[in-house]
Amino acid sequence: MKFVEMADKEELRVLCIHYNLCTRMSCEKYSKMLNDFGENEGSLKKRIETASMLILTDSETDMTLENIAGAIFNRCIRRWADEENKD
Repeated sequence: MKFVEMADKEELRVLCIHYNLCTRMSCEKYSKMLNDFGENEGSLKKRIETASMLILTDSETDMTLENIAGAIFNRCIRRWADEENKD
């Protein structure tokens, strides 16, 4: 069995709307952030950190960087167990 984690950019969009985040971010920067987060290439930790920093910088919020990163980790990462491929 293997455990899989995948970033969900749609859930990140929903999270930003729910918490009223990214209010000072341009549409282009917002789209790029969502696309970069959802590419599922590279380190998941790095993508969460990058998105969290961008959100904090371009939001009027009382949330800390750690609060934002925790919310992303809990709500925007899909996790499941899968059968190990034995080719």
